[in-house]
Amino acid sequence: MHKDKQKLLESGLSYEVREHPFSNISRENRIKIIDETRIKSLDDYKVSLESLLKIFEEYDIVTILSYLSDISLMGGMGNNKVKSFSSLEQSELEVCQALVFHIDFEKSQNKGPTFEVFQEIIDLLKKLLQSNILKMHDSKLLELSEKDVNIHHFRNYMISHTQYVRNWGTFEQINTIASELYGQFDNELSESYGFTISQANKFFSSIISSLEKDATAKMLAFRKIKNASTVEEMVFTYHEFINADKSETDNFFKFLKKHNITDKEYIFVELIYAHYSDVLLASHFIFNYEEVANILNIEVDVVVSLLNTFSYQPKEDNNIEHIFLNNPIWTKPIIILDKESFFCPNPMLYFSFILKTFDDLIDEIEPIKLSKSKAEYLEEKIEQIVADKLPNAKIYKSFKWDKYENDLVVFIDTYILIIEAKSGKITDSALRGSSSRLKKKVKELLVAPAIQSQRLKNKIEYL
Repeated sequence: MHKDKQKLLESGLSYEVREHPFSNISRENRIKIIDETRIKSLDDYKVSLESLLKIFEEYDIVTILSYLSDISLMGGMGNNKVKSFSSLEQSELEVCQALVFHIDFEKSQNKGPTFEVFQEIIDLLKKLLQSNILKMHDSKLLELSEKDVNIHHFRNYMISHTQYVRNWGTFEQINTIASELYGQFDNELSESYGFTISQANKFFSSIISSLEKDATAKMLAFRKIKNASTVEEMVFTYHEFINADKSETDNFFKFLKKHNITDKEYIFVELIYAHYSDVLLASHFIFNYEEVANILNIEVDVVVSLLNTFSYQPKEDNNIEHIFLNNPIWTKPIIILDKESFFCPNPMLYFSFILKTFDDLIDEIEPIKLSKSKAEYLEEKIEQIVADKLPNAKIYKSFKWDKYENDLVVFIDTYILIIEAKSGKITDSALRGSSSRLKKKVKELLVAPAIQSQRLKNKIEYL
């Protein structure tokens, strides 16, 4: 081990070997630690969930979600006396948005949240997600065979992937693949749902573009405000940024004079607080039906159809546990406010789950055609990529031999590549960790094509 370590150090790399924290702990103590962690996590989960729901009933939900979405775009701001807030993962914002639908809106007070409330929400969200994972730990795992432990670990990996992993490609890649794959169903989509995939892509892209533009303008404005040489310049720059009238600017100066506030750092914090606690912030995430239709040059009816499909309406039987592994807002990220406006704090969800969304939509109307199209698309894309990267290779598609067939066989000099294209998807229940479904999908998508390829490899080696 020392030799390997020294070799890595000579190459400019290094690593540190640490003892496993459980290596010298007795089996009894391991059981005790696991069980105590589980019990504490169950309590943390309950307390954090109840606390979040209580906060959501007390404070304005739109402002809360707007703030959380904003910091996820901009990151926490921190400089000297300006407090830096914890970063927020997209999965945490998703859980927060879904929890909103579990409060009693008749009890909602819609108070303006403070910075302290925002930070408490972030801390509680992180504790909720962490305790949700830890509460599933069980000391009985120590009694399992190595095979069953590996199955358990694989199941947990799939659960973690479902809950946390997003954005499987670049924005351009996602947009291109989805358009190519589902564009051929535009007639069916338009007839059944009232929009095409290109219209849906442009709809959510325009929202993202608007939010990114606002975030950039805000970052530049805050930087300019922070670097202002005088208090007057700082105040005028901020109110110019928010398009405030003269009376509002004058009132702020009166507030500073009344409380004898002259410290620039303190005033900067006050201006940021004013921005994040004001309805102005929420307005960036609220969109008007007709304005969106005009921007995209589409009929308002198309916008309404998009909203009907991508807005979430809570059901009476909605299970709060589903927010982690079957979150309804993954495919329905919009909240309709009234007949003229809608609220969309997390539009990237559309592109994160675009394959699932359109698979589900099209599967309702053309399941057989969808399955065939996906298989053909995948094989064509693989052939195209191989031909592009290996221009001198000989490619054989649907290679038949004896009574068998392989999707692609590629000859490069003395090498042969055997490629199997599997366009099947992992079912929702498998993504949530169903052992039986996972086993079935692993066999179908990994084991079966491996056996298929191995069979041809053995035949070639035999010859």
